[in-house]
Amino acid sequence: MFYLKIYLGDGSRIGTMDGCLIRSAKMNEGPRITAVALRSKAHWGYSQDFLDACVPDLTIDEAYIRLNPVFVAEWHNRIIGFYSIVRESDGEYLDNMFILPEYMGKGLGKTLWDHAVMEFLKRKVHTFKLVADPFACGFYQKMGAVQMNEKESSTFPGRKLPVMIYTVDKKYEFCES
Repeated sequence: MFYLKIYLGDGSRIGTMDGCLIRSAKMNEGPRITAVALRSKAHWGYSQDFLDACVPDLTIDEAYIRLNPVFVAEWHNRIIGFYSIVRESDGEYLDNMFILPEYMGKGLGKTLWDHAVMEFLKRKVHTFKLVADPFACGFYQKMGAVQMNEKESSTFPGRKLPVMIYTVDKKYEFCES
């Protein structure tokens, strides 16, 4: 469990998210997780046609949860963010990281990122890649990820997405008990 201070846009504090926790997703939570991804993506002003086309790529279902580590941030029985890691032949990747818009800029993204880094360390992965939405690129750069190239979108041919790489900073340490 962690505590997260919540601030309004003007910097005034409105309280803490006492009781917010990050945990493994349950098999039946796919629709709730998918809803977070879609709301988060919509926050950036994409058209409805664009969002509709993204649904297959943003859908988290039971099969996906069974095959991949998926972690949710939950507060008062509400999923407010999540991330997932995928295993591919050439390594493990940060596949998704989404937060409900009303929790953006309040520290939850950094908390999820830190949790993800620790999960990679548990798997003995010290460098990982991710494909970022262009609007999220600044967040990942702030976390220390570096853009290495671009990849064509599977949903929209011709649209380029930043491919980023992150090497775990020495400030992170994972100790097995």
